[in-house]
Amino acid sequence: MLPAGAAWSVGGDVSVGKHAVVDVTDAGAGIDTYATGYLVLRWTPDAAWQVVLNPIGFAVVVGNDFGTAYPSTRLGVSRFLGRWGIGTEVRVVRIAGGGGSGDYRIQWAPVRLAVRL
Repeated sequence: MLPAGAAWSVGGDVSVGKHAVVDVTDAGAGIDTYATGYLVLRWTPDAAWQVVLNPIGFAVVVGNDFGTAYPSTRLGVSRFLGRWGIGTEVRVVRIAGGGGSGDYRIQWAPVRLAVRL
């Protein structure tokens, strides 16, 4: 049973700037994420907590000699005090390879700051 104030919402999320993350896998070593964009499915069980699932999105990554956008998905949780929130998230980026191959780069952002608009 859901809490009385629980709500679901759909929206978008865009972030720009170098992302400080921990690489959980070795795939994509030596590349940095500089922007992301996602379709957001958000569950808010109460005014303070928020769980987000981003099933469809992209991550712009830059390496030594390239920069491109790859498909990505993300899951996170945040705790809010008014408009300001702090949370954590796990992101998966599919780094394409030749002949239909590719690797899945898993990243963890131990601290994610958020602002409700």
